[in-house]
Amino acid sequence: MANWYFNPNTVEEAPLAWEVPLDRFRMKRGISIGEIAPNVFQAARFWSYTDENAIRNAGLRFYKGGYIWIVSDQDRTDLINGNVGVTAANFTPYP
Repeated sequence: MANWYFNPNTVEEAPLAWEVPLDRFRMKRGISIGEIAPNVFQAARFWSYTDENAIRNAGLRFYKGGYIWIVSDQDRTDLINGNVGVTAANFTPYP
């Protein structure tokens, strides 16, 4: 059984500012993925910390965007089949 590095998808956003020139500057922001029921995933840019904690306390999986996670083969398969925009390109082999 192999493990994988999982890098969640990102979206490019402008920083929040009133200055018009900053609207052209884009930064990559991570999209978080939470398992809201067994093998049912939801992707969102912003999750409240109470939602994150509720998912983790229920024993479900939560992958915060902007971080690289180490996942198992089963997690990889579940995320790809979860209809949240995750593909095989989001994974690289773990040594």
